[in-house]
Amino acid sequence: MSTAAERLGGAAFFSKNRGHFWMIQDTRPYMRAKAALAEACAEGGRMFDCVSHYEEMLELCPNDNQGVRYQLLGRYLRMGEQHRAALLLEKYKNEISAIFLYARVLLLVMSQNEAKAGKVLKDARAANRYVFEYLTGLSKNPPRAEAVYSAGDESEAAFCLECLHEAYIYNPVAVMWMMEQGGRGIRRGPSLVE
Repeated sequence: MSTAAERLGGAAFFSKNRGHFWMIQDTRPYMRAKAALAEACAEGGRMFDCVSHYEEMLELCPNDNQGVRYQLLGRYLRMGEQHRAALLLEKYKNEISAIFLYARVLLLVMSQNEAKAGKVLKDARAANRYVFEYLTGLSKNPPRAEAVYSAGDESEAAFCLECLHEAYIYNPVAVMWMMEQGGRGIRRGPSLVE
């Protein structure tokens, strides 16, 4: 990445354009490559490197035209970085996506604030019931995430699970709590954490 950064103009270019990188056409290949590198780091088990790349991307482009805040939020929660997750949620406090709602639920359960988590869970389920159903085993075989999704449907649930699945796996107490809150009903399959 250092060679690519030098081709863009080096430290002076980065310093001058920090905060609106994506708006400069020439930076987009760099930003796409950085996102791919972050995911490669995650797949290789190098979570701290992954997080570092995503954090730098948000410094370069706080508007987050690429949507890396979703993956970063999931990585923070998976790593148990509750404070950093809370700061990211606060930074994008107007975000009302299912991903952010289910992340808030997980963070609140991790923080042992189950009363508030219950309220947020109602909002999360209203935003996208499919995420809840897949996490708790009421539905099985979630679809694969696609590049495009629609709010409230299974395509959004697939993207949400792509971002938060590992975080919930590493926090099975949260899924058990969700099962208790939502009523188990008739389970059609195991939860994603079983």
